[in-house]
Amino acid sequence: MRKNKLILLFSILILTICFSIGCKTNKSAPKGSTNTPNSNSEQVKEGSEPQEKKQAPPSKAELVPEPKAGTESKPAPEPKPTPESKPAPEPKPVPKPAPKPTPKSDPKPEQPRSQNSENKVLATFSTTILDSDENRVNNIRLASQKINGFVLKPGETFSFNKIVGKRDYNKGYKKAKVLVNGESNEGVGGGICQLSSTIYNAALKSGMQIIERHTHSGEVGYIPRGQDAAVSYGYKDLKFKNLNSYPVKFIVNIKNGKVYVSTIKSM
Repeated sequence: MRKNKLILLFSILILTICFSIGCKTNKSAPKGSTNTPNSNSEQVKEGSEPQEKKQAPPSKAELVPEPKAGTESKPAPEPKPTPESKPAPEPKPVPKPAPKPTPKSDPKPEQPRSQNSENKVLATFSTTILDSDENRVNNIRLASQKINGFVLKPGETFSFNKIVGKRDYNKGYKKAKVLVNGESNEGVGGGICQLSSTIYNAALKSGMQIIERHTHSGEVGYIPRGQDAAVSYGYKDLKFKNLNSYPVKFIVNIKNGKVYVSTIKSM
């Protein structure tokens, strides 16, 4: 019996302590505290109406009305490109007038070289071939090939017969007109006296000393009388000596119906 009383008293004591602890806890907790398990909701006082939760203002995206069903949204028109300003056209170059061609003056004739210059032409002499007989022209050409390019050194003597040699058939010479004792006949190598006469006059103009020279027994048409030089192998020859201090070269050309002989100072 006593034991039951003690248990009852002990239970009352425990309830009293629990009640007092609960009151103290309610008094110490601030209004609107969020320490309760439902921290996201606000506490509501007894007897008061719950306050409406304030909503955030709608965003711009929400304000745009949704397109109606069955209608497609048209894309916004693209801005028209601004036309670029064209650059000002460059001025066209004014064509320059073509320069007038300078008239070329006629070439001046080559001045004769001084006495001391090399390859100076000392003299030139020519005769006209009156008889166009092929054999006669052939004989003149054969003999001229022996004379052309011949160089006569200072103090040496020129001999026509020695340089040209004997005129016969074996060397290609043919029969042509010759003047013997004033009469016209035919002989092998006829016509070469025109070459010897032309050489004689060129040698005179070049300061050569004439050693041997013969005239014809009659007149010849290709050169004035007294200026001719007759030759015949083993009988008549044309000889002259080079008195100059330099060699002299003989150049022979047959062209345009003429025989040309030039003497050139050769060093």
